[in-house]
Amino acid sequence: MRKMLSIVVVAALAVSVGVAIGVAQDKKDGGAPAAKPKYTIKEVMQEAHKKGLLKTVLGGKATPDEKAKLLEYYVAMYEGKPKKGEPASWTKKSADALAAAAKLVVDPKANPAELKAAADCMGCHKEHK
Repeated sequence: MRKMLSIVVVAALAVSVGVAIGVAQDKKDGGAPAAKPKYTIKEVMQEAHKKGLLKTVLGGKATPDEKAKLLEYYVAMYEGKPKKGEPASWTKKSADALAAAAKLVVDPKANPAELKAAADCMGCHKEHK
């Protein structure tokens, strides 16, 4: 169990470091465009939240593929740029959701309460929409 959690933490940190390096490199290269996320933030909200995927995962009724799909959406959300707000705030909030979703993917016994807290809609919408 601890090993799985360690893997998730390392993966989340790797994503954070990778994005930070990419942003720094873009600035160094004179603003070369970064790779676009697979989904826009709007698409993530539509597919993951409005269509009920998050609710299915939080309810403990999601298949492993559904959990992995939610994680894929949250990776794209993390890589996206919100309409407004501080980038550091977006990075933290979206990384928290990504890490919580990753835990549910790798550990079938993981408690979805962390994901529920991290996926606080108004916490993000108030600052970033």
